[in-house]
Amino acid sequence: MGSLAAILVQDGDPDRGQVGQMLSASPHRGSLKDVVVRGRCALGVSNEEGWADATVAVDDGMVPAFAGTLDNLAEVARKVDPVDGSGASTTPASLVIKAFRAFGDKAPALFRGVFA
Repeated sequence: MGSLAAILVQDGDPDRGQVGQMLSASPHRGSLKDVVVRGRCALGVSNEEGWADATVAVDDGMVPAFAGTLDNLAEVARKVDPVDGSGASTTPASLVIKAFRAFGDKAPALFRGVFA
């Protein structure tokens, strides 16, 4: 299982290196890191080689990080994109963006699984 870390600073720009250090504190969660900085917040995830259950996505101002299992990924993908809703190439983090765009604050009620 991967991991996630985040920092929010009051002033200035967040240090992406700090998020990397936080992720390095749990090397058993994986050494592959992905860190995104958006405004005063930095989000990061780590994974093991060949196993990515922690994802981060960026799209037009939204930056969710997701760690764990989204049991109903295909079902949610169909609800947010009925035309191409297989979910085959969708990461949970990118699906969170699509769900919030489609359902607003009601989006979390769609998600099933063990995740953060």
